[in-house]
Amino acid sequence: MNQKKKKIFWIGALFILLHSACLSSAPAQAESDPRPDFISVLNDENIRSFLKETSDVSTGQRASMSDQDVIDYFDNHIAEKGEFKSRMHYEIPGYPAQDNEIRLDKTHYIDTVVKGRHMLEDYRASIDIQNLKIKGNGKGATFTSIITEKGKMAVPKDPEKPEEIEMVPIEGKSVCEQRLVISFNNYIQMASADCTTTINFDPFAGKPLVPE
Repeated sequence: MNQKKKKIFWIGALFILLHSACLSSAPAQAESDPRPDFISVLNDENIRSFLKETSDVSTGQRASMSDQDVIDYFDNHIAEKGEFKSRMHYEIPGYPAQDNEIRLDKTHYIDTVVKGRHMLEDYRASIDIQNLKIKGNGKGATFTSIITEKGKMAVPKDPEKPEEIEMVPIEGKSVCEQRLVISFNNYIQMASADCTTTINFDPFAGKPLVPE
């Protein structure tokens, strides 16, 4: 495999880690229960808060959380039979466009988030919710989430030397069909997500047009 193909492979693999972390303010607290994430009924407000929280946890914005904290968090907030599917299209200047698809169950989702959550710097995201439908007396919900994100991602300069990295600017947009449920012990849980994502890498951003 030549250097160009190796670099595409590495960036594609890193993006899979990043995106699974993106499939995702604390949820509103019930007045009568001391647990801050106790939820008895889904509504627009606690769904939006939950999506922001899962995004922050997944992308390393909660720096005080250890790997075990993240594992415990998603163990509570992903349904046991949770299913996550993502189709990805990513473009890097000077390289052919790449397409990929991944499917993750709960165990693989958590493992992927733990591995990928420290790959980003200066991360920013906005989440828009459309077609929200609350079902089952507030115990379930389906909706479309549109996530736009920017940041810098750690990418190896040379696939043969993965310890030597550079921070590459990225921009992405995901459209996801998602389903949330309330668990028997009153956690909001991600039950499924089916996403399509386009992401652009720009390894030349901020660099002089003529090398020094």
